[in-house]
Amino acid sequence: MLLEIDDICVAFAGLKAVSNVSFNAEAGRICALIGPNGAGKTTLFNAITGFVRPTSGTVRLDGRRISGLSIHEIARSGVRRTFQNGGAYGGMSVLENIMVGLGRGGQSDGLFAAALALPQAFHAEAARLRQARALLEAMGLGDLTNRRVGDLPSGQQRLVEIARAMAGAPRLLMLDEPAVGLSPDDRVQLSRLLRRMAAEGVGIVLVEHVIDLVMAISDKVVVLNYGEKLAEGPPDVVRNDPAVLEAYLGRK
Repeated sequence: MLLEIDDICVAFAGLKAVSNVSFNAEAGRICALIGPNGAGKTTLFNAITGFVRPTSGTVRLDGRRISGLSIHEIARSGVRRTFQNGGAYGGMSVLENIMVGLGRGGQSDGLFAAALALPQAFHAEAARLRQARALLEAMGLGDLTNRRVGDLPSGQQRLVEIARAMAGAPRLLMLDEPAVGLSPDDRVQLSRLLRRMAAEGVGIVLVEHVIDLVMAISDKVVVLNYGEKLAEGPPDVVRNDPAVLEAYLGRK
């Protein structure tokens, strides 16, 4: 099992934001976290990636405990994430953002490895430039290479942030509301990219409010409500769960 979340609790000033949540995520599969605003989804993300320290419970990656490690140690273990409010470097070009991601990453195999073909002289500037340009082409962003990220529409900025996370050749890719600001066409592109990444063996965990996207691409859905796990299962099962309908999906 790639990611194991075991009875994670996160409390702030004695108030539990996440309470005894457990679930697993597999390599090559997409797991979605959904739930109402304030359900604890982003807090749980932060606990997994080291941005907050769990009050109790354990997070394991490939059987190795990572809860309690620093942000950078968790990243070095192969975990990459994006942020709800965006995390691309607006003052840099699209290409420079990707090269920042390459500077942190390791190697991977398959389709994206072909895009990121890793030559012997990995740290040579020319090699890194080729890798960055190849990834941008693979993601349909090749025509934005020299554009300043801060000048792009918010949806394209989101795609650049995701591309930078992918450049790190993650084993586990964690996306916090990746469809925010994306046009319908960009959402289709995002869906294809995530399925391709999963097909290469990358485990993907995402928080998302665009339910049609979640149900279309996820292998498993975990529902949080008031910091607790409300339901877990395949999309079709979760979609028809009475408790989920009442707490979240049934809301207009």
